[in-house]
Amino acid sequence: MGFHLIVINSVLYIQNNKITWLGKFLRKTLLDELPAYYNVLVGEMSLVGPRPRSTNMLENTIDAENKILSVKPGITGLSQLSASLIFNTQVAIILDLDYINKWSLLLDAKILLKTIAGVFFVNRK
Repeated sequence: MGFHLIVINSVLYIQNNKITWLGKFLRKTLLDELPAYYNVLVGEMSLVGPRPRSTNMLENTIDAENKILSVKPGITGLSQLSASLIFNTQVAIILDLDYINKWSLLLDAKILLKTIAGVFFVNRK
């Protein structure tokens, strides 16, 4: 296998051993997100919203699929903020639906602030 599980402060992480030095650099400097920011600039994505998913991840949930696919995907969202707690795609879908149902500018602002705090103030390896 190319990955192993590690626990830091009671949080389970998946460490991928197949990431090259260039991939590590791109992730650490957040340059791997540049294509997503380009998509925001051209209007294909938003800063906050459900993360893009393939339709086979949403199979057997036609209503959820229609609702999630009806909004622009986002770079960050509720399911991304809870990523270390999510081990099940269905939980991520529930969080995305919760975001869609409760959407407001204030909620987007809170998610963006938590994302910024997580990127800049959480110890990154």
